[in-house]
Amino acid sequence: MSPRGPGTLPSGPVGHGVRAALVTAMMRALEEQLSECAANPGALLTQMNKSLRVILRQLGTTLFTTACYITLDVETRRLAYANAGHPSPLIVRHATREVEAINGQTKSGPALGLLDQVRYHTHKLTVAEGDCILAFTDGLFEVENPQSQSFTEQRLRDSIHQHAHLPLEVRHRLATSQV
Repeated sequence: MSPRGPGTLPSGPVGHGVRAALVTAMMRALEEQLSECAANPGALLTQMNKSLRVILRQLGTTLFTTACYITLDVETRRLAYANAGHPSPLIVRHATREVEAINGQTKSGPALGLLDQVRYHTHKLTVAEGDCILAFTDGLFEVENPQSQSFTEQRLRDSIHQHAHLPLEVRHRLATSQV
């Protein structure tokens, strides 16, 4: 949690089952342990990666997870984020209904747990009243509809744009019904 607002850490461990659950539990524990870094997303992901690498060396196994840590300073309306191989969250601009990736042209860092000596960078952008941030995992794009069509990022963006004028609860219901 940022001193002035909330923080969120969507993550996506590789695989399914017990190994994925183990990585998720480690990420949750590391997030609590490293809470002093919470105001700086790049520093938090950097420290999480270092700690995760130590744990994985002791286990003698290769596991990794993607993550994107986002904070919002509610007073200044500044969003700060760092990305470790995770699909970029989308921002829906209330005034224009435009849907864009929060990372714009910035490049994501590698997934957590893969490499030593990685430094993740904090990036910032301004949000306006009514803007909406949508964070998700790549599991969203693994789902197929009854016609065996994958739910792609473009379909997600199109759905969000088409329904951006509706209340958030209705947008959520409509978007999930299309998956």
